[in-house]
Amino acid sequence: MKAVLGWLLRGSVLGLLAFAIFGPLANLVLWAVAIQWYYPHKLPLTYGFRYWGEVFKPTSDTFASLGTSIMIAVITVVVCLLLAIPAGYALGRRLLPGRGLILLIILLPQAFPSVAVFLNIARLFYTVGLNGTIADVVLVTRCTVSSSRCGSRRRRLPPLMPNSSSRRAISALRVCALR
Repeated sequence: MKAVLGWLLRGSVLGLLAFAIFGPLANLVLWAVAIQWYYPHKLPLTYGFRYWGEVFKPTSDTFASLGTSIMIAVITVVVCLLLAIPAGYALGRRLLPGRGLILLIILLPQAFPSVAVFLNIARLFYTVGLNGTIADVVLVTRCTVSSSRCGSRRRRLPPLMPNSSSRRAISALRVCALR
């Protein structure tokens, strides 16, 4: 009886985990092919690929946007690695005179709501003339990554699922710097 309850518990947990993983993916696939879907109906009224045709028609700039996104991602990862490796090494292995001040500056955006931080960044970028450029997106992403990955100094392991390669690199560097 105890073995049956153990298998039932394991099966339930595995079923809930599978639903938590594949449920949103199934919903995404369903919304990707739904053309008409109104409230009282549990499933879409009509299915098709009409909207996919709109996205990938020759006059749309989908592939140009995808290329720009990939370029921004690569630039952001390279910039993060170029800044994070020396900074993590210096903060973790060397005795810097302003180490506490540097950590305070890194952790300071955590003390304020993100909206306030981003509004001030936007105001600064409008003043400098960086708004709407690739450098704007890379710098804002860099600011977001550096402020969101700094936390408790007692943590020894990186977060389980970082959102991007640059966050993984910073998490790994923080772990190395804490040892």
